[in-house]
Amino acid sequence: MKTAITLPRCKSVIIRQMFVHFVLNGDVMPIEAGDCEDIRVTHDALWVVCDSVGRGSIVNVGECGAAYRFLMALLAVTPGAWLLTGAPRLLQRPMEELVETLCSIGGRIKREASGWRIEGRALSAKRLTIDCHRTSQFASALLLVAPKMGLEELEFSSAGIPSRPYIQMTRLCTPWHVWVGGLPEPDGPLGRVGDWSAALFWYATALIRGKRLGKASFELQGISLQSAQGDAVVAGWFARLGVESVETETGVRITAREVELAMPLRLDVADHPDVVPVLAAMAAVLPADITFLHTRNLRYKESDRVRQLAEQLAPFAEIERTEDSLRVRGRVRDTWPAPPFGFHTRHDHRLAMAGRYIPFITDPHWSEEIVLTLMVYMAVLSATLAIRKGAHIRMTAFDAYLPKKVILASDVLADLAVMALGVALVVYGIKFCNSPLSIRGKYASLPNLSKVWQYLPVPVAGAGMIIFELEQLFLHIEAFFVKEGNET
Repeated sequence: MKTAITLPRCKSVIIRQMFVHFVLNGDVMPIEAGDCEDIRVTHDALWVVCDSVGRGSIVNVGECGAAYRFLMALLAVTPGAWLLTGAPRLLQRPMEELVETLCSIGGRIKREASGWRIEGRALSAKRLTIDCHRTSQFASALLLVAPKMGLEELEFSSAGIPSRPYIQMTRLCTPWHVWVGGLPEPDGPLGRVGDWSAALFWYATALIRGKRLGKASFELQGISLQSAQGDAVVAGWFARLGVESVETETGVRITAREVELAMPLRLDVADHPDVVPVLAAMAAVLPADITFLHTRNLRYKESDRVRQLAEQLAPFAEIERTEDSLRVRGRVRDTWPAPPFGFHTRHDHRLAMAGRYIPFITDPHWSEEIVLTLMVYMAVLSATLAIRKGAHIRMTAFDAYLPKKVILASDVLADLAVMALGVALVVYGIKFCNSPLSIRGKYASLPNLSKVWQYLPVPVAGAGMIIFELEQLFLHIEAFFVKEGNET
């Protein structure tokens, strides 16, 4: 089965483009109705800034870490008295290194219990050094406001820089040039703006369903294999697990077939920390053996993700955790504890995505195919019943202007047409049920059950249509001989 999925726009790209637009034009870039919460929060915050230049205001960014860091740099160079605030967990996340760098060139920033008090003013620096060992967003924040301060060169005081692809994405989004020490000039395309982080969810889903049902396929619309998004690396990782990725005109088609996952997998997630929750949950459910390297910075996210994953996946997998790594070895489902299970998101959307794979109430392995078959029965039999009740959509716009006999004649013709359809469904439905494809075909999850049961609703529905249409035909013909005065 192949299903088309329209992915949301990548918040990392759109938020950067919004800041670039603001710096260049002094107003706020429009967003789309389907954009995620972080994009909407950033959009609203930039409108507050736009309307309050010179005066200042309270700017609340909720739980959006990107807007939190990027606005710190923007407000520092925008005239006004600002208070940058957000959710309690957000205010605990790293910001000190960026504040220290801005203050070194004259920025006036003070921490308060409710957030950061910022006195925005003109700042100037052709060359800056920043410590990015905890998050690359510090560098991106400075790159996004480079024209405001005349920044031409940016260097790092720390050796280890996490999430380097996000710095390169920022450089691709900005039309101005800043030399960045230790990183090559970005030369790849930005690619389509569909979200590869959202695509990861469907890659994992395809692999789980492929292992369970033999094959699964999705058309992920809005992404491209050649992308500046760091999480696009998952296409190569999943290729090692048996998931094929093929670029199409509108996105990427992924196909997963049943594979053996006996070989342990080691993934360096220093540049891709956001993929860990989904992949860790996937390893527990498959089961698979995956070791994630360089996970240190996951503690600085919306929650301490390594600790949360280690604790909450423990009932389903063997967990080994060190200061900078996490190993998840999934257990066979028969060894899981008795349901119901719990999985707490801790207000972290990445954990919420991971929790999607934990079956809170265990279901039989055959449930999906049987539910789909019963849905077919419900659909066709409901359509048949609607004939008896006259509930199908019909054109009645001209009924008020036509003679009653003409209306009855058209009803009789419609009855005959629907009855002919019912006869066709019976004849060809029986032929298909007796075909080798139907008789020899078996359900993947119930190999002793014939596919005949999946196609049987077609002739059954046809027979029902004939019976109910005969009733309707009799009533319509009878109406020809009923005098107007005798009608009740």
